Order: sequence, then structure tokens, then C-alpha cells
Amino acid sequence: MQNLLKLIERNGIHGVVVREFSRGMRPENFSDYVLFQALQDTNTLLYLPDGPLDLNSKTGKLVAGLRAIIESAPDYLERDGWLLLEHGADQAEEVTRELVARGLRHVRSHRDLAGHERMTEAQRA
Repeated sequence: MQNLLKLIERNGIHGVVVREFSRGMRPENFSDYVLFQALQDTNTLLYLPDGPLDLNSKTGKLVAGLRAIIESAPDYLERDGWLLLEHGADQAEEVTRELVARGLRHVRSHRDLAGHERMTEAQRA
């Protein structure tokens, strides 16, 4: 981790590539938050298979937060427990994909009064 932090602080590094979000962010590991803060402080992008995540943008911070919650949800939910996530109007598809990838079931989104998919629920198996 220390070597990665040193590399990020160099001027020539513009992005870090990871195979999946959980390899870069584990909510139970405080040093991962240090890494995310370093990415933000140095304007370094986090490159994931589905595209870059800019932690300096409002959307990037929100997506990173949602992914951190989704990654850790199975560890904190009781069996058959439900997770309800409020998210951006254009994020239901991504949130659904992440929830299914983590093994949650009965995933479905709900529309707000304006007709936008704004909340997604999922149940732990």
C-alpha cells in the first residue's frame, strides 16, 4: 500500500487500474480510505473494467460510496435481510448489476414521483 501511495504522489501517474472495485476498497480496511483520499488529492482516476471512476466528481464519489456499501452488504446483512439504496436517477442499472454480482437476490428498482428509478432493493441469500 505504501508503495502505491508513493507512486500516486508522483506527477506522471494519472490512473490506477483494478480488476474489480473490491480490490481497491474494502470498508473494513481503513488504509483503503487513505488510498481513496490519495486518489482524490492527486486527481488520479481509478480505472475499473466498466470505465474510469473520478473521485473528484460528485458522481464518482457517489458511485464509490454505493460500491463500498454494496461490497460490504453481505457481511453485515442477516440472512434474508434487505438492503435499500437511494441513488441517482441514472444509476439503477449499474447498482442492480453490482448487487447481483455480489450475490444478492430479488433485486429491483423503484421509481420516484417523477418516474425515475431512484431506489433499489436487494435481499441477502
